[in-house]
Amino acid sequence: MLRKIVATLGRESGAPRQGEGSRSRGAGGDASANKSKPKSRRLRPAAASFSRDRGRLVWGVFVVFVLIGVIGSSAAHRAENAATVASFQVTADALIDRLHEHVEREFGLLDSTVALASVAGEQVDAALFRRYIESLRLKDAYVGVQAIGYAPYVATGAEAAVVNRLAADYAITREVWPATQQPMRTPISLIEPQDERNRGLLGYDMFSELSRREAIIKAMQDRQVSITVPLELFPGRSDATQKGFFAYRAVPSAPQDGGRPQGFVQATFQAGALHRAVLGDAKPAQIEIQTRDTTSDLDSVLYQSSNFAEQRFSEAFQASQAVIIGGREWTVTARPGPGYKLAPPVFTYAVSTIFAMLAILATLAALWWTRARDMAHEVNDVLEKAADEKELLLHETKHRIKNSIARIIAIARQTGLSSKSIQEFNTSFATRLQAMVAAQDVLTRSQGRETDLRSLLKLELAPVFGPALNSTRLEGPDVRLTERMVQALGLTFHELATNSLKYGAAGAADGEVLVRWRVVDQDGEERLELEWREVRTLTQFNGSKRGFGTRLVDINIGSELGGLIDRIATGSGLAIRMQIPLPPQS
Repeated sequence: MLRKIVATLGRESGAPRQGEGSRSRGAGGDASANKSKPKSRRLRPAAASFSRDRGRLVWGVFVVFVLIGVIGSSAAHRAENAATVASFQVTADALIDRLHEHVEREFGLLDSTVALASVAGEQVDAALFRRYIESLRLKDAYVGVQAIGYAPYVATGAEAAVVNRLAADYAITREVWPATQQPMRTPISLIEPQDERNRGLLGYDMFSELSRREAIIKAMQDRQVSITVPLELFPGRSDATQKGFFAYRAVPSAPQDGGRPQGFVQATFQAGALHRAVLGDAKPAQIEIQTRDTTSDLDSVLYQSSNFAEQRFSEAFQASQAVIIGGREWTVTARPGPGYKLAPPVFTYAVSTIFAMLAILATLAALWWTRARDMAHEVNDVLEKAADEKELLLHETKHRIKNSIARIIAIARQTGLSSKSIQEFNTSFATRLQAMVAAQDVLTRSQGRETDLRSLLKLELAPVFGPALNSTRLEGPDVRLTERMVQALGLTFHELATNSLKYGAAGAADGEVLVRWRVVDQDGEERLELEWREVRTLTQFNGSKRGFGTRLVDINIGSELGGLIDRIATGSGLAIRMQIPLPPQS
């Protein structure tokens, strides 16, 4: 009667009968597991490629903006340099113009002296001439003028009047000098200011020297101021040698003289003093000057600043201008001096700073954008993984519930077969169900703690074998399992025990399940070798079908624990061998 009740209970619950169905390879699940596999999701190729290229994208943005910054900064530097050069050119041109104006203004002194000589006639009074020159204040108002004199224009051999005037006005007994072959002479008869240097020039015939004669003839022809080429002033006196030039202005005579000039007003200009009056005495000088007489084929230096030869900047920082002075061409060249300071390239620095900030901001923006994309992909992957895990959990829960029901039915069938009365059945059946609940509690409470392998096996096998379970079925040393191993091996033993009840030795009256294990050293690593052996199975093993339970065992041993599993089936039994690495002992 009891066996009929158990058989009826098994048919009503839909549990497979003993010996029915095909056995999965070692620890197969039910066939329905194949119909509801959890879908596997993988990272989209586009997202993976984007993640790999993130660094190149960020560096690409940075390099592009750096190149733009270099180009922009270079353009700004060129523009600022061009503006600096233009500013120097304007300053230098203004200085050259000021020099020209200064010389022309000092040439006005000759015009006023010519007017005086014209009024006085051929006999210009020395005292009047001295008072006139003193009123001009040459040293203060006309810095470049060293002396102003008057020379009558007389024929050679008619110099007696000049000699007499020198004796009368200056108490000098001196002949006109030097000797000459020219038909005309221009001996200096008046000169101011009176000092030893200028007194030494009295009686000097300027017409006897070629460069002076050329300037005198040109002044006579053009009726304008005419100057000589650059000369050494005060010839014959090495102690007073200075570079300069002489300027001449013809003094017209009476109309009845046929247009021949009465004489010439001459001024001696010292080039250094003339230029310094324009440049100033600031040290160090901001601008260095060189003035050359470039009339016709001549190229003679009239004046050169002390530091002009030193080129401090590029040739762009050089201004050159040709001006006409006293009928001759002067080429004036200006360069930056030691005191010239370039303005700091504020604009270039500003542009470089702006582009550097733009490069940094663009790079950070690209980095933030790529990280946002990566985070979006990661969040999506997490959500997909969570969905997969949820689906797997639901599937596993469903499978475990079915297995639990199957185990309960198998336990009831086995208990019914071995029980002689309803009372004995109820007691044995309740005990085994209580063992199942205890085993589940241990698995649930094992999180964060270690559990002994033997204890885990007893908890899983006790509901199956009941009081018949003893130490002879479980052989091996004490092995402590981590939480991860407890979860994985608990599920594995659960599957193996369930399948053994449903299809294997545990469900047969003469079946036997033996579990042996040992710890071995393999290449310095401890590994757990465990063998689950079933003898006298009732059905032939078929390894071609693999249910969810089999796949779950393979995942737990292979993927979760990094071990190996091998199933060997014969006509009379099944051996499942597992090899699992053990964590190092702390």
